Amino acid sequence: MLPEIGSRWLDELRRGDLLDVVRRVSAAGKVETAHRLGQRIRAILDHAVDHGDIESHPGAGLSRVLPAVDKTPMAAVTPAELPALLSAIDTYPEPVTRLGLLLLAHTFLRTSELIGAQWSEIRDPETWVIPEERMKRRISHVVPLSGRVRAILAELRAMTEEESPALLKNEWVTPRRKG
Repeated sequence: MLPEIGSRWLDELRRGDLLDVVRRVSAAGKVETAHRLGQRIRAILDHAVDHGDIESHPGAGLSRVLPAVDKTPMAAVTPAELPALLSAIDTYPEPVTRLGLLLLAHTFLRTSELIGAQWSEIRDPETWVIPEERMKRRISHVVPLSGRVRAILAELRAMTEEESPALLKNEWVTPRRKG
């Protein structure tokens, strides 16, 4: 968008200009990106209207001219594939990664929730409480710990340094910082 219309004043933009931008992206095979670009253009122009920078804008309904996004279902492991996956994880050579993958498989957590995990979040032998600030929806999440998960955690604990608050201690695993 920037190379084509980024240097122009908002009140100079015409609907045809905006349509050209999203259609060009769509024609390059990036239909979902074109839809998102149309949404961003509309949001920028809505903001400009709301703040009195322009009276109206031509960005409404840009998605109507684009083809529908092909929605493919999220990849998932079928029940028949699960034994092979768990066997592959069990033979993974790097122990921290192997245990992390097993925790993901047994707890159904998001990767970011596991990577940012702290030992202090495990409140008792049967409960792991992920605080709201680390959760996508900003609601704390209680993870019940099965016997297998407790065994994985015990094995992982033996590999981490005593003074480390992080559950996964590895040079490539660092929590993301906001900001």
